[in-house]
Amino acid sequence: MDKLVCIITGPERNGTTYFKNLLDSHPDIYSGFETGLLLHDDFEKSLPFKDWIYNGKYQWGISKDINLFDKTLTIGDKYNFLYHHKGSGNGYNQKLIRESKYLVDKTPAYFQKLPEIYKRLNNKDIPILITIKNYKESYNSNVITPLNI
Repeated sequence: MDKLVCIITGPERNGTTYFKNLLDSHPDIYSGFETGLLLHDDFEKSLPFKDWIYNGKYQWGISKDINLFDKTLTIGDKYNFLYHHKGSGNGYNQKLIRESKYLVDKTPAYFQKLPEIYKRLNNKDIPILITIKNYKESYNSNVITPLNI
């Protein structure tokens, strides 16, 4: 897990993607979509993340032959697999993911289970960064923005 820079979480529509994009502007970091690796000890139960992590485009693009469902894998093993097999697609974003030297795991779903996530992480050196807007900004993001789409 020495390639994992941080974990970003927070309520949905509260700036997690914005913060991830700020970190992605660093030349050594470009992370894919949400991983969900810390949600369950059994990755098979991490829906919809188990499907997203294997997809290309903005997702991580892990090769289908990499088995993250093996229950003997530690969280560190899973992040190492993610790092070494990321970006298998041919698109521009996949190229950036493949060339990144570090990982950022941006998964808002972790926010609802922070004590469990912290326990599963079992590494006090990996910061968990939480983004939360004030009520008015959060209300505008959740109510007004979808109406303008």
